[in-house]
Amino acid sequence: MQGFLLAILVLTLIVPIGMSDAFAADWYSTSWEYRKKIEISLNSEISSDLSNFPVLVSVIDSDFIKATESDGTDIIFTANDGTTRLAHEIERYNTSTGEVIAWVKIPTLSASTGTDIYIYYKGVVEIDASSVWDDNYRLVYHLNQTSTGTENEFYDVSDNANDGTGGGEGDKTQDEDRRPTRAEGKIGYGQSFDGPVQRNSKLEGTGDFIWTDSVNNWPGNNGGTSDNDVTVEFWINVDSDHDDVDMMDVFGYRAGGLHNEFTLFKVESLNQFVRNDSIHDSSVDAATSDWTHLMIVYNPGGSSKIYQDGELAEEVSGTSGNRGPRANGNFVLGAEIDSTTRVNNELVGDMDEFRISDGIRSADWAAASYATQNSPSTYLTLNCEENSTTKNCDDPDTAKDRSGACGFDRDCTPPRITNHGESETPDGFSINNNVFEENQELFNKNPTIQGTVGEPVTIKVRAWENMGTDKITLAIAYLAMHDEKPDWRDSTAFIEYHIAKNQVMYQDDDDIFLLTGASSEKVEDPYGDNGALELLDITFTIIFAKPMESSHIGIQTIDHITNYDLVYFENALEILPKEIVEVEEVPDVVPEEVPESQPKVIPEEIPEPEPPVKEPEPEVMLTATDQKTVLEFVDENMPAKHYVKRYITETEYKEWFDVNYSEYKFWEGIGITQERFDQIVLEIQSEPKPKMVQTGFVLVPDDQKSLPLVEETFEPEPAELEPVKEEKKGFFDWLFALFG
Repeated sequence: MQGFLLAILVLTLIVPIGMSDAFAADWYSTSWEYRKKIEISLNSEISSDLSNFPVLVSVIDSDFIKATESDGTDIIFTANDGTTRLAHEIERYNTSTGEVIAWVKIPTLSASTGTDIYIYYKGVVEIDASSVWDDNYRLVYHLNQTSTGTENEFYDVSDNANDGTGGGEGDKTQDEDRRPTRAEGKIGYGQSFDGPVQRNSKLEGTGDFIWTDSVNNWPGNNGGTSDNDVTVEFWINVDSDHDDVDMMDVFGYRAGGLHNEFTLFKVESLNQFVRNDSIHDSSVDAATSDWTHLMIVYNPGGSSKIYQDGELAEEVSGTSGNRGPRANGNFVLGAEIDSTTRVNNELVGDMDEFRISDGIRSADWAAASYATQNSPSTYLTLNCEENSTTKNCDDPDTAKDRSGACGFDRDCTPPRITNHGESETPDGFSINNNVFEENQELFNKNPTIQGTVGEPVTIKVRAWENMGTDKITLAIAYLAMHDEKPDWRDSTAFIEYHIAKNQVMYQDDDDIFLLTGASSEKVEDPYGDNGALELLDITFTIIFAKPMESSHIGIQTIDHITNYDLVYFENALEILPKEIVEVEEVPDVVPEEVPESQPKVIPEEIPEPEPPVKEPEPEVMLTATDQKTVLEFVDENMPAKHYVKRYITETEYKEWFDVNYSEYKFWEGIGITQERFDQIVLEIQSEPKPKMVQTGFVLVPDDQKSLPLVEETFEPEPAELEPVKEEKKGFFDWLFALFG
């Protein structure tokens, strides 16, 4: 087992080297310092090439921190030749972690040989004038905004200006109570729609929606008289806790006296319910409380189809009635519009990446969309960094680890958090050895575990990797998340355990941590039913300096090529303040009485000369110091600085002493002089506190020097204010020795 307390990463400066002439031939521009090849392999998912397909590139790589623009404008993409620019859109770039979420337009996505592209970073800022979204797209919502009711706040990135407003616009009065809420989406952020739990299907509700007034360049917009083929795509996560709902609508559209919508009936199934003079519907089973990808194809001249998670789930034949979204009308997302333009039957659930296209998208389009968006790391391989000296990943060790197709010496499966097996570390996830039975979903609900300020809290997680646990290089525990839904981006206190480097880093905005540590241990599958499968038990150890209200916890495991698994445990941990223990007063020292059974010995009186007469002096009460006694809670082996530091920094400790020993000065009670007390206070106040700066996944002091661990004298609080001496064992014996 390897374990430690706190280490600081010392960064190595990387100095760019001039580019050689041979290298410039296939390099986009000398203004760009770095690039990596991205290999896209979908031959197992699609059977035909796709044209102008928007591929999702979603990666976390600390190398991308070198891009210096906060909005990612110094990141571009090229074709395999290294010079042909590809249209792209940066949806998110995180300068601290190197996270990139981008959409890249691939002219031809190969079904047989795979497709390679390059990502360039740290260069001149360039604006991509061409659109990622081909001419067939008529509306594309990323749904990553925070709704404030501002007109057209939900941007249509397809250049058709079909922007939407949360809660209403145009004929609808904008209502702040009916705006959707930004929440964790399938890809970055999405929107959470809170429809009423009970309603009549024709009664205008109070739920959330996004309204688009007088849509532009709509499918079928040929003078407003004909309906074309239409494809609608989106991710949806339906809330299962509303069994009384008659129906819910994902979207609705109205033009003149005709309207149509896509409806969810009774939550138990997904239903295509499309109305335009005539009615036709179909249904497929759908899981609730989990993200589902849907692609619906409206074909007025043939059969309509529903693709669920990339596969054909339902096909409806028949041509009666015009069943496509009609032209020149109003559009609403998260509800329907009835014949009087009322918005009702609102959705209860989350939605992300909503798109409408003119024309019929193919089955391969549905499969590729689901595969690349559901698990990007499975189909995208990120190779090593190239510059003028490491072109084509010349380093054989790096090339072996970070390039090549999935399989053999390269695996694209992320390191999974698992509940398989038993050992000294509880299955899957636990806090203070309380095993969380629900641990396999993205969001898991279990009872809240309570800890106490000053007492150790252990968070344990078990993970595995197809290529072996040595490939798991980083584990992160996110805490201090208090919003309704957990999101690692909201964490104000997290711990990063760099397993391969044997280092622990942390960020603590509110100073709730007193001490942090981590360790890992390899264990074999105890059940033996997976052969030689090796598991990695990871333990985070935390001592809190302050109380923490009930917080979500997020656990992330990352491997050597940035594949990762992320699991949340809702309201998992609460830290309570330390209880103040009443301590009995120490009685005044009195002369020991002689037992009555023993005769008293009266010494013979010897007359002494009378002393000179003096003026009477005021009576002086002896203090603990004068009496050379120390209060009983003081441990003679503990330095005085320990008690002084607690007295001047911990309000509860000071109040406890002042109430219970009001007749003592603090320095008297611990057996030192006032001068020594004042000297210790000055020493404590002058101690420097390391200033942390954020650099990617880790935090380091601004002078990039290691913390003076040996010189620190703080210690974790004892379980009670009146300590009980007992033998210390194991990890914390060493911990106390280090800081004592």
